[in-house]
Amino acid sequence: MIRKFAVALFVAGILFSLSQTVAGGEKGVNMLENGNFEPWRDGRPLGWQWLADRDEIRPPLAMKKKKSGGHWASLSALPSGLSMGWLTQRVDTSAMAGQWVRFSCLVRVTGSQDPRFNARISLDWERGPKKKGWMPTWEFARITKRIAADTYLAEHVTQVPAWSVGLKVLLGQYGGKSGSVAFGEVRLTPTTAPRPRRVKIAAAYRPPVRGGWARTLTDVERLTEEAAGQGCDLILFGEGLTVVGTGKSYVDVAQPIPGPATDALAGVARRHKIYLAAGVYEREGQAVYNTAVLLDRQGRLVGKYRKVHLPYSELKGGLQPGNDYPVFDTELGRIGMQVCYDHFFPEVARCLALNGAEIILTPIWGDVRGDRTQYEAVARARAIDNAVVYVTSIYAPLGSLIVDQFGRVLARTYKGVTHPGLAVAEVDLDLPHRPDQEFSKRQAFPMNFRAERRPQSYGPIVRQTLPDSGPGRGD
Repeated sequence: MIRKFAVALFVAGILFSLSQTVAGGEKGVNMLENGNFEPWRDGRPLGWQWLADRDEIRPPLAMKKKKSGGHWASLSALPSGLSMGWLTQRVDTSAMAGQWVRFSCLVRVTGSQDPRFNARISLDWERGPKKKGWMPTWEFARITKRIAADTYLAEHVTQVPAWSVGLKVLLGQYGGKSGSVAFGEVRLTPTTAPRPRRVKIAAAYRPPVRGGWARTLTDVERLTEEAAGQGCDLILFGEGLTVVGTGKSYVDVAQPIPGPATDALAGVARRHKIYLAAGVYEREGQAVYNTAVLLDRQGRLVGKYRKVHLPYSELKGGLQPGNDYPVFDTELGRIGMQVCYDHFFPEVARCLALNGAEIILTPIWGDVRGDRTQYEAVARARAIDNAVVYVTSIYAPLGSLIVDQFGRVLARTYKGVTHPGLAVAEVDLDLPHRPDQEFSKRQAFPMNFRAERRPQSYGPIVRQTLPDSGPGRGD
């Protein structure tokens, strides 16, 4: 009898484990109590606290029944627009150092609530008593998928820091004067470590030389072979390869994409089994663009980017500006491109980062600002601001650069050199998220800054107005 009972318990345990795996998409049980908000007592779900900095801004909490079973925990905005409060639960992590966990939950919004702004979902780590000094200890879970018209999925995968003794999950509602944010199917489960994402990049430096497209293509082949020989996954060349050293105009060399020039570059990428990016001039009907192309290891066109910011010389030369900031999913990671003068405008790198870019490739002719130190300073600032790997390939003797997400120059071709060369570095695309570095040094844009942006207040950036005459400048 005892043996049969034990077997029954064993089978029940297996079935329970399987049900948890199916429900959460991860191995192991939910570490959060009452993640489906089934039992409630005294106006709140069991296992959860309902908190606010002060009662006057506490969003009202209500239970809403889900059609699929379980309940939503709904937090409503206040007419004042000042609501800020959350449901929270603590998990003991004192014996979990180094383990990986996956958080997920459903978010449903009503009224004027925006899931990207009014839903604030954070994982707040508690530090052990021996850890001193201030550091940000929170990470935001991002909305990653739309499930239905009003329902979204929020997810976050992270590693438990060595110093953590506890984790607080906070499901918050913030701002807005109407509607509600509701949470459901909240899970925190053990998971496996993500696959390392390291990419070896080469940034070419090739001063302009006469000899036309044939000479350019010869140099491209040689430098690509050298990069492939060093195990590089990707090589970047400069702006407008098809016009350099030809003495021709932009319009003279412009071709459709695909076309003879991009076919030749595709052959180089295919022969050396490497991703290749470069600038060319593109014709589409009557329009001519300064375009960057990205080709994969088989020479297939991954995508193209049309230079948005054109200096006066290019406008006079008959070029048209692009209008979009595409980002391309590849086996290497998410890659965005910009061209030369775009490097001068912070909005370009920010738009690419907001669209998901992890690497920004910048074919550039040169940077003639000030004492020439601005070129590197800007590259490093763009990398820091957006937590991206920022790569340049330049013709001017300032040196091509590979900059990591912390703004550190990993590789460069030396200033003043007059012969072609390569800057080569291996980058870690997960560097901003790695917990094996001090929290205070972790790059914050992909983790926190993105969630804390206030785009509704950024009107002056996109509003075109005539300047005020100012004192003494009017008629």
